[in-house]
Amino acid sequence: MSHNANEVLRSSRKLHSDLTAASMQSCKAAAREVQLAIRDNLPQYHTAAGKFEGYAATGALRRAVSVTAPRKTRDGYHAEVYMMPDKTQVYQSIHEYGGIIRARRKPYLVFQVRGQWVRVKQVRIRQKRYWRSVRPGDVAVKIRQRTEEIVSAIK
Repeated sequence: MSHNANEVLRSSRKLHSDLTAASMQSCKAAAREVQLAIRDNLPQYHTAAGKFEGYAATGALRRAVSVTAPRKTRDGYHAEVYMMPDKTQVYQSIHEYGGIIRARRKPYLVFQVRGQWVRVKQVRIRQKRYWRSVRPGDVAVKIRQRTEEIVSAIK
């Protein structure tokens, strides 16, 4: 009487390894999709917002939206999307929640708009809700597609 226990065991280990890798890749892809959705919510340079045309968040704020590497947990893998604690931290909440920026050390804020220098005592920044406006349903389809691509590669 012969049996193929070794072959079944080897196949089972390979399947487990493949599914573990696919789970980690899916977690990474899902976190990346959420990161991109948040970045897409930041106003682009060509967007008109507020009193002055062309107002937009800088590329530095866009790059500050980061993702952790997936880490193994009891329930699978976990990755987080977060704002990097860097020099853009000052701008993160003013863009998310809005507010007023006032001149503190000088009598005026001075900046350029469409090639013209402007002097104002304060500037109102409207809330962008770039972080709070991303909902799971907004990215669910993309995450599902990425997961299906990863799982189909196992077959």
